[in-house]
Parts: sequence; C-alpha cells; structure tokens
Amino acid sequence: MITKPCHVCQKLVTRTPSEFARSTSGRAYCSRSCSAIFNNSCMPKRVKGTRCVTCREPIRWGYRRCRACHQAQLLDQKTLQEATLGRRDASRYTGVRSHARKVFEESGRPKECAVCGYAKHVEICHVREISTFPPETPVVVINALGNLVALCPNHHREAHHGANKSELRRSLLVKLTGNHQGTAKARPASA
Repeated sequence: MITKPCHVCQKLVTRTPSEFARSTSGRAYCSRSCSAIFNNSCMPKRVKGTRCVTCREPIRWGYRRCRACHQAQLLDQKTLQEATLGRRDASRYTGVRSHARKVFEESGRPKECAVCGYAKHVEICHVREISTFPPETPVVVINALGNLVALCPNHHREAHHGANKSELRRSLLVKLTGNHQGTAKARPASA
C-alpha cells in the first residue's frame, strides 16, 4: 500500500500500487468531490451561448434576440401594417391587443367596467376598432389611452355585436374624452 496526499485537500490517501498506476495524471484524490473540484477548476464547462435569430450576432444563453433586434421588434415604433405583416387571419391583431393591455395596465387607470363598474374580470376594448384604422397608423396611436376602455365581458360583447353598439361606443368616447380633459362625468345609470 502506498500513501500520498490528496491533490486538493491534502488528506492522506492510501491505495494499492496498481490503483495509483491506473491514474494517467499521477495525482491522487481522496474522493470524487475533490477530483471534481480540481477538474472543474482546470477545465471549466463551456459557457452556453447562442445567436440572435434576426442578425446572427452572439448573445447570452436564454435569449432569442440581441438588444438592438429586440428594440426593433417592439410595437411602440411600428405601424399597423408592420405589426400585422404576413398575417391575414382573424388573429392578426393579437400583438396590437396585447400591447393595448400592457399600455392600460401601466396607465394606472382602474380596472373596472366603464359602464357598470364590475371589477372582477375586465377586458380592454378599443373604442374605435383596430380594423378601422389605416395601415400606416402607428400602433401607439391605436393604443392611445383615449381609445382604450375597460369593459366587463357582457358590455364588451355589446360594444362589438350588440344592437346598440354605435350608441354604446359613442357614449364611451364621450366619457373618455370627458375624463381625459379632467372633468369627471357622472356614471350613467345601468339598465
């Protein structure tokens, strides 16, 4: 039996000569953890990296785009045509609606129905529908706070498909412009 100090912690390691001969480096370790400590310090793991899906620049692991390409993807700086480019289906405005919810959330306005005051579940509605804007309109204009209102699911459905949808939209627009100018108007009695 031969005794050598551990290469990492200096504990004495006793092995047979054949066990020491199997070591290609000639170093002795008292345990697998000491061996791993030494090997990881000498040969660190490769840092994972990837490339931007747009410009192919190297970026940090876990991201899809570099900072410059990410900024270019933001809807704040796009027109309606650029935001819906290549999409013709009914869900082509999904990104614009998602941006509208974010804008409304960040505004600090109360999340309650503008018609009845229901606050458990509200949906953000565009007073002027997205499809009525020309394609060159910036998304920021479409999602301006003056065009966004929180509605309960029932009144949101009424605003889009109800028999008196134009009257409801007109009253919402009046309410929004009145609140926007600082003159709070009384809430109409719900039917």
